[in-house]
Amino acid sequence: MYWGAITWQGPRPLVLIQGAIKGEAYEQLLQEQISGLLERMNQRSAYLLQDHATSHEKGTKDVKIQLNIQTFDSYPSNSQI
Repeated sequence: MYWGAITWQGPRPLVLIQGAIKGEAYEQLLQEQISGLLERMNQRSAYLLQDHATSHEKGTKDVKIQLNIQTFDSYPSNSQI
């Protein structure tokens, strides 16, 4: 599985994720990737497109608030795209 980001400056490098990812690991991924992007781009918030898989929801609320991450809530759960 891969995690990636697209910014107004273009796509960012993909991050390889070995195996399944749990909530705590996803929270750490957001901390590392989003906080660095925001800092480099001199931005205060980010929009995140994700499905509503358990790892994306469970335990990530605090980091999303801390990093001012907005999500698109209408995206389907466990999407297959």
